[in-house]
Amino acid sequence: MKEPIIKFDLATMMQVQAEDGNVESQFTIGALMLHGSDAYPVTKGKVYIAQDQVAGLKWLRKAAAQNHPEAQYNIGLAYLRGLGVVQSRDKALPWFRRAADGGEVNAQGIIGEVLYWGADGIAKHPEEGIKFLRPAAKHGIARAQHCLGHAYFHGKVVPKDLRAAFLWWQKASKQGNADSQYNLAWCYWNAQGVQVDQDKAIKWMQKAVAGGEARAPKDLAEFNKTRRGPAEMAEFRKSQRASLEREAAAGCGRSAAELKEFGLRLPAAVAKLNGGQCSTEGCDATYTGKFIPDDWELIPCSYSDGRPPTYSYECPKCIAEMRARLRARQAAEAAAYEKQHEQCAGCAKPLAFKDMNNDHWLSGGNAPFEDCKMFCGSCFAAKVKAIARNRQAATARAQ
Repeated sequence: MKEPIIKFDLATMMQVQAEDGNVESQFTIGALMLHGSDAYPVTKGKVYIAQDQVAGLKWLRKAAAQNHPEAQYNIGLAYLRGLGVVQSRDKALPWFRRAADGGEVNAQGIIGEVLYWGADGIAKHPEEGIKFLRPAAKHGIARAQHCLGHAYFHGKVVPKDLRAAFLWWQKASKQGNADSQYNLAWCYWNAQGVQVDQDKAIKWMQKAVAGGEARAPKDLAEFNKTRRGPAEMAEFRKSQRASLEREAAAGCGRSAAELKEFGLRLPAAVAKLNGGQCSTEGCDATYTGKFIPDDWELIPCSYSDGRPPTYSYECPKCIAEMRARLRARQAAEAAAYEKQHEQCAGCAKPLAFKDMNNDHWLSGGNAPFEDCKMFCGSCFAAKVKAIARNRQAATARAQ
């Protein structure tokens, strides 16, 4: 018979675990006290704990002492905004740096931006800044995406890539970043990394005006004044496509990618990229004719050492097989994970995995989520009571 689920008050459980040294509970309680329960949602609903910024910082410092990156980031925020401490940018930055080194993406965005642009009393180190901006941008931090777009557009720190600059600015623009919206408008106006589109250029410049970008009102007026006519636009597009086709035929993978992304058919001369043959090892499929088949997929390969990306093509069969392997691996990992937690860590009784609540997860110290232990209701209750008894005994001895 499956062991029934016994529910506990999550706030009480976290308090017990935090005092027992559990770093995740220390961080969560600290964040709730610092920012307020309404501002810091917890999985499966909200846990309401009275806001106390000074006490919250004490819990965050305990978690930070165990190298918890999110706790370190929140301490940095406290100093930056003056939450429970005297406001101090100089004290905030070291905490952000520790969190960034630990992989906290918000902190990586802040430190990356400071290093990329420089700040009062802080020298510019754009090469080091890029190392922090990349992961932050990939995790959706808008300012990091804007900075990365700037780096690709100017090509001083990374290889120049107008298409990459456009795509990063596009991501940041969709999140409301006015600086990126301004740059995106000019990309559409001048066909930099994207096909020219005057309507989209004006739309994004209007958004930049609404977002408070200082240069945008003047440039929006210039757009409306110098808008190209239909014949001029057709000639502009024709010239742009001819330039991309020449570069693609010469073996430029980035230009071939742009043609594909613009929805234009690729000239067969791009076969130079991988000899007209599928790039999958052991596959002898080839393409012939004036254009590369539409169902072949362009596969980019990026390098962490700063080299420009390379491109190759894979046939439909290899693409389908690759996706099937990925789905099979994901299914196997999910099955293995469920099997790992299908019995109680205390009494080995079978558990109804799909019916389990987060109340039954109990991790120790800095153990990652995959190493957490799952307990049935009875064992979990006994565990919590034992922790409470030990704490009471320790308090009695101290008195």
